[in-house]
Amino acid sequence: MLFIFHNTDKMNKELKTYELLINEQSEAFVDAVALTHNPAIDSLFLAFNKDNIVELPFSIDEDKIELLGAAMIPDIEIERKPNEIVNEPHIVKFSAEQIKEAALIFMKKGFQKNLNIEHSSTDAKAFIFQSFIINSELNINSPKGLYLPNGSWVIGVKCEDKEVFEAVKKVGAGFSVQGMFQYKFQSEVSDDDKLTQTLLSELNTILKKIK
Repeated sequence: MLFIFHNTDKMNKELKTYELLINEQSEAFVDAVALTHNPAIDSLFLAFNKDNIVELPFSIDEDKIELLGAAMIPDIEIERKPNEIVNEPHIVKFSAEQIKEAALIFMKKGFQKNLNIEHSSTDAKAFIFQSFIINSELNINSPKGLYLPNGSWVIGVKCEDKEVFEAVKKVGAGFSVQGMFQYKFQSEVSDDDKLTQTLLSELNTILKKIK
């Protein structure tokens, strides 16, 4: 089966939201990147894809046969089908902190050559030679023309197969991460509700002291 994601503008706002967590001890991390045009295989694997999900643009250097673009972008809400963890349609997202952790573990484990085509066993015959997290405070800015927010994980890919490179250009494929991830429920309680609950708790404490 295939993942089915929808544009966030059309997303059902009543769906529950889960933050996806990176945890090396639990083997929950990104372990590969795909060059993909279609959504990924449906399991606990998650894929960000340029078409039909979220825009993850990348630039192409034809002379050097290189690609540059976002592997992950923080706080983008993505709709998912039911799976082994959540038995109903839902929304997932990564925080900037989790994305940085994903990038660190990916490089630490030497996964730079783990690139495939369409989340399959087909080797993309490429490798990641560049990796950084956008942080404007440190003057690590989005590549020109990509307009990516702070916390985005940007990768540069060197293609060693001209045919693969030409195919990527032709179909307009994007980067798509894959891995096993942990779910964390995002509370639907608003900040105002949290403040009200805090004030009520403090008021009850005061009343108990008066009694």
